[in-house]
Amino acid sequence: GTNTGTSLTIPAAGDLIEVSLKAGLAKGSYSGTLTLSSSELDNDVVVALTGSVTGQTYAISVDDDVTGGTIAADLISAEEGAAVTLTATPNAAYTFGSWSVYEDDMTTLVTVTNNQFTMPACEVYVTATFNAKPTYAITCTASPVAGGTVSASPTSAYEGQGITLTCTPNSGYSLSSIAITKTSDGSATDITPVASGNNYTFTMP
Repeated sequence: GTNTGTSLTIPAAGDLIEVSLKAGLAKGSYSGTLTLSSSELDNDVVVALTGSVTGQTYAISVDDDVTGGTIAADLISAEEGAAVTLTATPNAAYTFGSWSVYEDDMTTLVTVTNNQFTMPACEVYVTATFNAKPTYAITCTASPVAGGTVSASPTSAYEGQGITLTCTPNSGYSLSSIAITKTSDGSATDITPVASGNNYTFTMP
């Protein structure tokens, strides 16, 4: 049975004693002792007891199918008022856009500041948007045209993406140089392609 007093008689050997904190206690840590007395013991047995009371926690669900990257929260559940930190990792072709944290009605938004939000008194759903980086076309021209062919892979790229050039001289010609210029105004860049076998590589500016 349940006993909320200060003493309890165990009716039979082998019975289990379960100790729980009193309902209604404020959040915090508690400690006490349990003294076991028996005519078969020379001395009382004193057991130290510790416990804590925590508030109700609410689940934090994170979208695992976000286009353009991955997101995570540092907690899987939290009490009301707890600070939750979010982390976004864009894929190479994307940049982070914005957070959306919804309360359990999937309509009310929770404010996110500097990748953190304060847990409301309900479950939340976390998602995010990532923006695709702009891409720029790569046009290849051989000079003279009769001298051979030049191709790029890929034919358009975002800033920071690796580009591979394939230069194939025709019979009687050899590759003299490679110049990379801006399509917008034809001005020169300071890009120097790096030889890689029969190909050349550079990083898209």
